[in-house]
Amino acid sequence: MADNTQDETKKDNSAMMVIGLGAAALVGWLGLAYFWNDSNSTSRQAAQQAEMSTLQSTRLQTQLDEQISLSGEREALTAEIETLRPERDELAAARDEVASEVDALTAERDSLSEESAALTADAETAQGEIDRLTADAEPLRAEIAGFDETLAAIQSDIADASDELAEIGARTQDAREAEAELQEALAALTEDTATMSEDVAEAEARLQEARTEEADLRESATALREEVPQLEERKTSLTSEVSDLETRQVALSEDVDSATAQVADLRELSAMLADEVATRSERLAKIENTIASGAASPASTGPTAGAYSGGGFTLELSEDGRFALEGNDRFGAVEGDWSMKDGQLAFENAKGSGATGPFPITCDFASGDDGFSLTGDDCKFQPTEFTLN
Repeated sequence: MADNTQDETKKDNSAMMVIGLGAAALVGWLGLAYFWNDSNSTSRQAAQQAEMSTLQSTRLQTQLDEQISLSGEREALTAEIETLRPERDELAAARDEVASEVDALTAERDSLSEESAALTADAETAQGEIDRLTADAEPLRAEIAGFDETLAAIQSDIADASDELAEIGARTQDAREAEAELQEALAALTEDTATMSEDVAEAEARLQEARTEEADLRESATALREEVPQLEERKTSLTSEVSDLETRQVALSEDVDSATAQVADLRELSAMLADEVATRSERLAKIENTIASGAASPASTGPTAGAYSGGGFTLELSEDGRFALEGNDRFGAVEGDWSMKDGQLAFENAKGSGATGPFPITCDFASGDDGFSLTGDDCKFQPTEFTLN
């Protein structure tokens, strides 16, 4: 089984060598045909190229042998062979195509054989150049050996680039969202622009109206300029009249100020008289009420006008219906109106520095030998006995 596999490997290697040699020969013959058609000089170069192709085929065969001897494991060689078989098939097809053209080039090859001898010397020179190039290629092989390390570094860079690409994708998404927001803002701006366009149109219409009004005003101004001399004359006349009127106004103002002062004095006096009349009318009404109450109840004619005291109070009753109360810490000094009605003594309209909250006060009145007493639920005087001083 192993021998069969080895035989197949050798056959494949031989086929590859034949294909390589055929390709090299084809390249050489094509080069020779091309250069021969150009000129004799070109023919010599074609022959030289054919020789170089032969040498290159030999070198390729040598390298192939070295590759077979250095390839290592059989499995690796088998995998490489499987990889190269499609290429071999393509070269075989190319070989068949070239074979059809070789017959046409055979006659030309015979004519070029004579020139090949002359090219042999040049081929030897070229061989020396090839050897030199081979030596120069050795550093390149070492450099190729370092390509694996470079490839690993490149793969690492690719991984980093993939991460960066993912980040760029996220940024792109954010940029798209921002673009959507900008599109909305642009739509709003477009609407604003449309509104502003309408405003501009309205402004232009108003401007046209303003220009029309300006033209009318210019015409009016022209007419007014023509009336200026007449108006100036009228102004002079009116200025003189105004001066006379201002003099009369000053005099009238003085009269008005005097009359206003008199009116103010009369109004103040009238107000005072009105207050006095109202006060006297009120007191008269109270006196009449007191008289009427006394006439209806002879037993309770009410207190006699005078000064009374009781419980720390000093109470003064006037005939005009006024009272004055002072001396008590609770009430303080209070003044107001008093009246008798239906046997009750009422104290109303209290004013003064004392407490006026308890007022008005209404008490049942009872006359005594030298004063009177006040009782009742609404009577806030304590004690209720007042003696005439």
